[in-house]
Amino acid sequence: MLTGVTVSLVLLGYVIVLALELSRLYIRLPWRAPVVIMLASICWLLHAVYLWNLLIAARLSATGVDQPSGSLLAQGMYTTLFSWSLLAALILALAYILLAVRRPTNAIGSFLLPLVLGMILGAVAVRSGQPFDRSEVDGALWRPVHGGALIVGTVALFLGFAAALMNLLQEYRLKTKRPLTKEWRLPSLEYLHTMGRSCLVVSTIAIAMGLVSGVVLNIQRNGSINWLESGIVFCAGLLIWLIVASVLEWEAARRGTSWSAYLNIASFAIVLIALILVFSTPHGRSPIDTVGKTTSSIESHAETFIARNSAVGRSLQ
Repeated sequence: MLTGVTVSLVLLGYVIVLALELSRLYIRLPWRAPVVIMLASICWLLHAVYLWNLLIAARLSATGVDQPSGSLLAQGMYTTLFSWSLLAALILALAYILLAVRRPTNAIGSFLLPLVLGMILGAVAVRSGQPFDRSEVDGALWRPVHGGALIVGTVALFLGFAAALMNLLQEYRLKTKRPLTKEWRLPSLEYLHTMGRSCLVVSTIAIAMGLVSGVVLNIQRNGSINWLESGIVFCAGLLIWLIVASVLEWEAARRGTSWSAYLNIASFAIVLIALILVFSTPHGRSPIDTVGKTTSSIESHAETFIARNSAVGRSLQ
């Protein structure tokens, strides 16, 4: 894969795209939409390349041999909290690009791109953390299900939060009769209400799958379930809230109103707290004394892997 791609480069790319999105407030540029989509797509590809190189390096450092891509995706997708967070940011960035293609005149990126940047910065903050425990062969199926479901649930909640902010701003604009600039438009309230409800439903289903698969992993690893384990407690609490929020939103919609904005903001705050608590605990990670040198610097393995490939490429030229 491409070498020389770093987290800093990916961050810089997204910052440039965000600056172009925010410029809608001040400057009218007829070519802005296609340029923003093109630059965002390039940033997404660089983001994907960096994550792929990181995952390959992590598998090489753990096994000493190269793995087929299928094995890499099945077993090495969630190597650390660092790679898990980067993958969540990658999916959220893809959602932004798809929305930008469908609604090029809407300023959706002004709300989604800060969340993408926040996810990447959060990943950088935990980049030196311990890898997830991958010692159990029986977890080969349920581990990717667990990690993937939690990623989908988290991304859905972040999307719902962005929709909630746009919803509240749009409602405020309509109540105060303050027009937005022609270049800085927001989706209709009906669209934002639907988006908020959909995000609540998707996140509830995904978090439920994450909790069930996490329980199965606990049984396979320990032969029993520790219901007081931090990850299970946080996930179960979040699921209970999401079920309550979904019921409240359904009841509000039945009465012709919508609480999706406030419920999505509350859900975002809860999941953010849960993520911080999970990131600060040893949930799903190997003990320090059993991981040795591979726990200290997954990032350094990636840099070594990239540098090695770069040197080989130069020698062949």
